[in-house]
Order: sequence, then C-alpha cells, then structure tokens
Amino acid sequence: MANVSQPAFNAPSEFSKKASNDVYAHIRNLMWDPKLKTRNQADILANESKPRWNTNVFFYKSPNKELVVRLLENLKCKFTHEGFREADLREKLYKNFTSWVSKARKTEEKIKATNTRLRRAGRARDNHTCRLLAYTDNKEAIDLQMKRDCDFMMQMAAMFDGESADEDFENRTKSIVKIFNTLIKLVDEYVIEAMGSSASQMKKRVFTSVSNTAVPDDITPKFPQWALRDGY
Repeated sequence: MANVSQPAFNAPSEFSKKASNDVYAHIRNLMWDPKLKTRNQADILANESKPRWNTNVFFYKSPNKELVVRLLENLKCKFTHEGFREADLREKLYKNFTSWVSKARKTEEKIKATNTRLRRAGRARDNHTCRLLAYTDNKEAIDLQMKRDCDFMMQMAAMFDGESADEDFENRTKSIVKIFNTLIKLVDEYVIEAMGSSASQMKKRVFTSVSNTAVPDDITPKFPQWALRDGY
C-alpha cells in the first residue's frame, strides 16, 4: 500500500523572514494609514475607508473582535498556501494591534508632556510679569534692601525662575543662588502686598482640621430661591 504524503505546514519558527514581513506589510496595507502623504483625493478617500483598531479596548473585545474576523478571512486567502495557520496569522494581527496601542500611549504621553511644559512656561511668564511690575513700582525700596541695582537681576530671575531647587542650579555659585532667592522672596512680598485680598490665591493651603461650627439660623435668606430644594 503506497504511502500518501501529507501537505507540509511550517512551524512558526520555520517561516522565512521575508514571508513574515510580507504578512505584516499586507496587514499594514489593509489598515488605515495615519501618515499617508498624498494629494490624490481618491487615495485619501480610500485610506479613510480602511479599518482601524480601537486602542481603548482589548484585542478580543468589540469592535476589535469583529475586525479580527474580517482581517483573518483576507489573510487566510492570501497566506494559508504558504503554510501559515490561522493561529499564526492571528498572532501577527495581535502584534500589529499592540504596536498601535503603544503608539497611541506614546502620543498621549507626548501631548501631556507638551501641555505640562506649556503650563509651566505660562506660570513662569505670569509670575515674572507680576514680579517685574512689583519691582518697578517698588524699585527704590527693593534696591535699598538688596544694596544693589536689581534691574539686570530681574531679567536673570526670569531665566532661572523655578530652577533654584534643581540640582543643576544648585551647583552654580552659591552666592548667586542666595542673591536670586533673596531677591525673589523680597519681590514676592511686594507682589502679595499689591494683590491685597487676592493674595490668598498665591499662598499654600494647609488643612489641619475640620470645623464643626453650627449652621447659622439666618442662612436661608442668603441664598437665591433657585438654590433651595423644595422651596425652603
């Protein structure tokens, strides 16, 4: 009785690098390309109609679950004859998915980092504006206390604003650090004085206890009618 040869299927480790790269390239071609560079309207519309992963849900959850089924059908028709099993193709889809998730997270982190830098720069700019106004209005008194003309130092303070606690700044000449910190502290006192009742916004809030003071009997008339439930 003659032996019947069975079709040979490659183990995942036996796939050539080119064959695996062809699968990944085909997957990328099936998916929406966020970096597509073309002015051809037809290509733009075709790209927009392509599927994309939802990076906010798991690979095996909808809508990614349904997308995997659709993509697998396409991949099986094209690569099964090369020895790729459904499990092999699913694994490559999963790697493509995790790559998208990683890029999305990096993008979010980059946006957060940029926003943080912008906020810090904005605060530093606002702080310096307030300090410069306070110094200009009280220049004579401040220069007298500092025993020097601080015009140039105010410009330097803008550059080093918020850096006095950094290790790099601490390694600078200690006398310069001390002068800058003294100047900033002194000017801030004039800033707070100029702000008056609004100065509390600049002070650190410390909550050490909770007051159990009774609610006054005449509190109701102090609120508008729409703020009261059931009319009282």
